[in-house]
Amino acid sequence: MLVRTNDVCEAIAQRLCVAHSSLPPSGIR
Repeated sequence: MLVRTNDVCEAIAQRLCVAHSSLPPSGIR
């Protein structure tokens, strides 16, 4: 069972983007 890495990568990237946008940048990039 292989999952599309693109889909997973996009989902993770979006979640990270949202989390970073919600949380204030505290020296973490």
